[in-house]
Amino acid sequence: MKKCFLIAFLMLALNAFSQDSTHPTAVDSLRIDTIAGKGQKIAMELPVDNSEMDRNMRYIQSIQRKQKEKQKKQAMLYLGMGFFFLAVLVVSIVRRRRKTVNR
Repeated sequence: MKKCFLIAFLMLALNAFSQDSTHPTAVDSLRIDTIAGKGQKIAMELPVDNSEMDRNMRYIQSIQRKQKEKQKKQAMLYLGMGFFFLAVLVVSIVRRRRKTVNR
């Protein structure tokens, strides 16, 4: 019984959420545009000089360098805090042992 309801629900869902074939889709409109502009040539602009690209690459590299430096500082901070809390743990354990040995 449950299988029948499931199959019926899936069939209804497929029909309810399917596309209308009467309206042109994006692919159809793209085909119309390419057919209409078949005789026209598309001019592509190539960069004349690479100075702008070089400047952008240097900017991106500087940003990446700053991020790496920030990550390195953060890693050193975490390591320092870890060693500090490890030292505090060791000192507290040694102090507890001394108290139990002296009693």
